[in-house]
Amino acid sequence: MRSNEILQLHGKDIRQAECGVWFFDLNTNTNTATGKDKKLKNGNSERYVPIPSKLIELGLLTYASQVGDGHLFPCVPLSSRGTYSATFGVRFNVILKKLNIKPAPQTKLRKDFHSLRHTFRANTRAFGVQPEQANLIGGWAMSDASSGDGYGLEYERFISELKKSIDLVQYAGVEF
Repeated sequence: MRSNEILQLHGKDIRQAECGVWFFDLNTNTNTATGKDKKLKNGNSERYVPIPSKLIELGLLTYASQVGDGHLFPCVPLSSRGTYSATFGVRFNVILKKLNIKPAPQTKLRKDFHSLRHTFRANTRAFGVQPEQANLIGGWAMSDASSGDGYGLEYERFISELKKSIDLVQYAGVEF
């Protein structure tokens, strides 16, 4: 997910489908902190993203139930630009520098939070996730989509398929 999508999540945005799959509900509902609608990049951004099993194992559902209607990440304030990502991006880059993994400016390599989306996309290819499903999970537009491709995506079976796909993706060398 994009950083602003993550940072504006409330505990109540973690929901469970009738089939039992837990998911993030990325929506434009009212942000309880601002009283204004949440912001998403585009129409593809409003979606359900199945929660990877690893996050459930690490206690995300317990944490979300404790947060309730509040923000999942209350430690990141809204910036003067009206987004959480502007504040967080600066913090994240400081962490990358402290960990000595931020490339030097002269290399012209960019590493920031958004790089994680690129890593996810590359890993969906590496682990055999269908491009359509990767697009739906990541909120990317489907360039070769026809007008009928969106039909049926709200059905319970489809979120189960997305859950299987998201759990295929692994990150070698990452310790949780």
